Amino acid sequence: MIPDSKLRNHQLRAVEAMKSVDAACQKHGIKYFLIAGSALGAVRHRGFIPWDDDIDLGMTLDQFGKFLAIAPSAIRPPYVWRHTSVDETFPTLTGRILLGDDEALITVFPLVKLSDNPLVRKLQWAVRKTVSAVWQRKIGHRFRRPKKGFKGTPTVVLATLLSAFFTKRTLLSFLRRNERLCEGRRVRRYCNIYSKYSMEKESIRADWLEESVRLPFEDAAFPVMKEYDAYLTHLYGDYMTPPPEHQRRPVHL
Repeated sequence: MIPDSKLRNHQLRAVEAMKSVDAACQKHGIKYFLIAGSALGAVRHRGFIPWDDDIDLGMTLDQFGKFLAIAPSAIRPPYVWRHTSVDETFPTLTGRILLGDDEALITVFPLVKLSDNPLVRKLQWAVRKTVSAVWQRKIGHRFRRPKKGFKGTPTVVLATLLSAFFTKRTLLSFLRRNERLCEGRRVRRYCNIYSKYSMEKESIRADWLEESVRLPFEDAAFPVMKEYDAYLTHLYGDYMTPPPEHQRRPVHL
């Protein structure tokens, strides 16, 4: 178990980093939202979910592009910005803000437009699932071993075999093109495409992203979707009821 004091200190460091991110986004007119557990924490706890250990942000792809342009200069020591745009071997397809080399504080997720055509959006998700696995094997990323049985082993073997036929840059370029597949179109849904949840669970109605409100988060306030109740209900169901105690544990620490 992570000692409570260590987790709390980590959370407070993440909030301090978040204040810098928020100031940079306001300065440059970049729109973002707290999403997932961080949005839930803002609504239910006015801060971190007590056992959570990072802050999750979402940005539509156009806003994410603006953030990529300013992040290397806006995020200063002791914080470090990591993304494939500055390091092609970084093993996640999101952006991360770290303290030092390995203490993850903030994850920045691109919110990607989903096609209104059911077959095309299933293709978008399939590309994300398969090609990202091949790319991670190509850069030498080690997948977590499943706790029970051998579930996932065929995927790892197939990804390893396919990785021999492509360069890292080709795979990464293909994934980034998949993100932009519906850019420039009006769509009804976006998706947190690199989430661990399903496409259906992570689909976000376009109108939910039109407006935000700032909610208290620890000793600061950050934006969430104005329709946060609809968003959190879609993602978690009865989100005001905490999960069973055995599920209350940090993910990254």
